[in-house]
Amino acid sequence: PSVLLRKNRRIARDQLRYYQIIGSLIYLASATRPNISFAVSKLSWFVSNSGDNHWRAVERVMRYLKGNVSYDIHYTEYPNILEGYCDANWISDANEVHATSGYVFLLRSGAVSWKSCKQTILTRSTMEAELTALDTATVEAEWLRELLMDFTGG
Repeated sequence: PSVLLRKNRRIARDQLRYYQIIGSLIYLASATRPNISFAVSKLSWFVSNSGDNHWRAVERVMRYLKGNVSYDIHYTEYPNILEGYCDANWISDANEVHATSGYVFLLRSGAVSWKSCKQTILTRSTMEAELTALDTATVEAEWLRELLMDFTGG
């Protein structure tokens, strides 16, 4: 969050390679590494015209991954309780018009579902952005609850 990325106003640098790396990072973020979701989401905004500052940010994410190879998702013997958390960030960048929101759901203290993305509607306040994030998380919670009920036969 501390790195401010702006549109590249110069010639794009190795765009195909940037696109491929971002695709790989999106896969990691969605499959096993929710802790990089925010950074990858931000970096993906610039796949059409990446510059030197975007490449430095990608290298920073790669260094982070290399230094934290042992991080993984643990599932414990806690009861089957589904916990969910959501949050929103109302337009923190002058170049943006949509808020960013995200959620994570835990089962047995391990993440089972997560998402971080720009909101699809325009919000006029932090409260509206938070309520929109809560609505999105509620839809996911209902789907996960139904899935768990199917698994447990309840």
